[in-house]
This record gives sequence, structure tokens and C-alpha cells, in this order.
Amino acid sequence: MVTLLNLVTCAWLGFWAVRSGRRIALGGQSSLYFLYTVLFFFNGLPLFLEELFGTPFYTYQPGLRLATGDHFTVVLYCLYMWAVPVIWWIVGETRRPQRHLDDPTPDLVLSYESLERLRPLLKILVVSPIIVVLLAPSPSVYLDYGWVTSIDAEPSSLEFHVIVAIFCQLSILSAVGLLALAQRQLLSRFVLISPWLFAAVYLNGKRYIFAILVILLWILVAQRGFFKRFNTLITGLILFLVLAFFSFGYQIFVRELRDYSEIYQNARIDYGRDAVVKMTIYAELHPTRMEILDYRGESLIFWSTLIVPRELWPDKPYPYSQYFTSAMLFISPRILGWGMTTSWLEEAIANFSWFGFLLGPLLPALICRIGDVRNDRFVRMLSVLVATLFLTVQLAAFASIAAVWVLMVCWAWLLKKRQTEVQEPVIAQ
Repeated sequence: MVTLLNLVTCAWLGFWAVRSGRRIALGGQSSLYFLYTVLFFFNGLPLFLEELFGTPFYTYQPGLRLATGDHFTVVLYCLYMWAVPVIWWIVGETRRPQRHLDDPTPDLVLSYESLERLRPLLKILVVSPIIVVLLAPSPSVYLDYGWVTSIDAEPSSLEFHVIVAIFCQLSILSAVGLLALAQRQLLSRFVLISPWLFAAVYLNGKRYIFAILVILLWILVAQRGFFKRFNTLITGLILFLVLAFFSFGYQIFVRELRDYSEIYQNARIDYGRDAVVKMTIYAELHPTRMEILDYRGESLIFWSTLIVPRELWPDKPYPYSQYFTSAMLFISPRILGWGMTTSWLEEAIANFSWFGFLLGPLLPALICRIGDVRNDRFVRMLSVLVATLFLTVQLAAFASIAAVWVLMVCWAWLLKKRQTEVQEPVIAQ
């Protein structure tokens, strides 16, 4: 029964991914079309891999092992995945006449104006990681790619690397923003800016920054109408394979993993969110056996007080991943120095119990709707990225990107308001 349920769920999410690819190819405007494909690769495809290669043993993740072996938990997970795309379809999709974003409409002219005004700042941010690294306590550590994953890394360098990582994210966003401004010769512009993209990915030293870059380029190419000739799902599969190949190389050469079972297990953890969602559901079904948060809404308090230093508030709640990882290891909540990769889909359940099954899909849908309403190319691109990150990682990992999204939404709204105020007197005359 579990095998059939897994395959049907994978096929169901695959149907929505194929549907979204077709809509994008026909000029569909809804930002949510991209999320269907993301949901399939991170929450649906792992179910197929499970039937093909078996369930990972989760050697060092006893909580995941317990949850993935509970049949009722697996059933509820599949039902949840059946419901997510339906909820998106009901509340999130933009139902307007289809057109490509390259159409010369006033709203898109405004998009270019808003970015054009920021061009000098974007150029500075593109090169900023290299400048920031020169100010690091030990700049020489960045000669070794992935040094941040070393257990021998100095605490002072790790603390400063948080700043470097933020500027690497901003560099990637700025570079793609400059590419979005390119009316023609997109490929040549990409070649010119690629050294700075490489620098940002290299200096960050983590795989997620490469994934962010790939997702942004995927969205940019789709917005340019490339998928008139190429299916979005096929392109998504190619990009997924690129990420998988990059992750495979990262695990071999940076993490120095050699055993096949460990590589497969790590790949399922890195590029699958099925197990973490299942464990959160398991904790709801068996609260006496597993408890993730001390009280409802605890991780949301961390969100709302993100800028408050822990030195000023020693009892400040932890990021959700720390609660989740502690529960997975069956220890009391604490800062571990590392954490499992979690997403909003299960964090909503931990914070709001069964009501979280509805709030989990609603937040990404709302973000996409906000981006669609703005009719601004760069804001839409950021909206898709932020919604995608909510589906794949916790907010603490991309807070700077989320902050840029909020600023760009407000910036586009102000420019649109000014444009309207200028046009009204002209119409009145």
C-alpha cells in the first residue's frame, strides 16, 4: 500500500509540474507555476527514489528513521502533498489573460525604470563579497573552498563568515538584476558577469548559494520566453541534475564521503523535504514520544526578533532547525552549531498544529500573489525565489534575501504610486 501511495503522490505532483511548464510555455503569468515544479522535485521525486533505491537508513538521524517507518505518518504526508497544489490553484494562481513579460506594457517599463535607478548600487553589490573578504580576520582561509564546513574552523572566522555569506547572496541578486536589465545579448552579458557570480559562489562555500543562482537564472530565462521552445519541466529536470552533480562533487571533494549509502542518504536529506515533513507530522500524531517546540509559535518569535542579539536576550527562542534537529536526536532544544535543513511546510505544522496544514501552503501562495500584483519583472523574480526558499529552507538561511524582497516590493509600489499621481493631473486637464 505504501509503495502505491508513494508512486501515486509522485505522479500527482508530477502532473502539476507538467501543467505548470505548459502554462509558462503558453505565456502564463502566475508566479506559482514555478513552485509546482519545485514541490515536485523536493517533495514528490524523493518518493520515487525511495521505491527505486530504498529508504535511507538515516544512520545519524534517529527521529527521521522513526517517522519514515510509521505508516500512518506516510499516509498523512501523501494526503498533505495532494492538498498543497490544490490549495495553490484555488487561492494563488493569477487568472488574467496570458502574455509574456517581454510585452511592452507600462507596468514593465516601470520595472526597468525601478531597476535602472538602482544600477550603480547593483554594480557595487556584485563585487562586494571580494571587498568584504579582504576585511576578514583571516582572509587566507577563503583560498580553501568549503572551509566553513571544517570542524577545525576558527570561531572568529566563522562569525565573520555570516557577513560574507550575506554579501554573497546580495551579489547574486544584484548580478541577476543587472541581467534582467539587459534587453539584448543576454548570453554575452552573462559571460561578462560570470566571474563575479563564480566569486560569490566560491567565497560562500555552501551549496545553497549555487542553488539560488540556478533558480534565479531559470526564472529569468523563463520570463524571457525561452520556454516557448523548451518545456519548463524538462529544463527544471536538467537544472536539478546540475544541482545533483554539483552536490555529488561537493560531498566527494569537500565532505570527503566515499560510501554509496552515505552519499545517497546525504543527497536525500539535501534535496528532499519529505523526511522532515514526515517527522513533524509524526510529532503531531505522537506528542508523548516526540516534541519539537516547547510551545506553539515559538519559532515565529525568533522570526519577529531576528535582529535582536542573543546577548541582550539570553532566553531568545532558537531557529526552527535547532528545535527540529534536537528533537530528531531526542535531546533537549539547544544550539548545536549545525542543523537539519527544514522548510515552512513543516514549520507551519509545528507552530499551528493541524491548522498548519493550511497555513503552510498559503504563505508561498501569498508571496507569489504579491509579486504578481506588482507586475514588476524583478519583483516577480524575487517573489518566486523567496517562495521557493520557504519551501526548501528556513527563513534564517535567507533573511537578507527576504529583506531585499520586502524593500523591492515597497520600492515598486512607491514608483507606481508616483506614476499614477503624475498621470492623474494630466488626465484631469
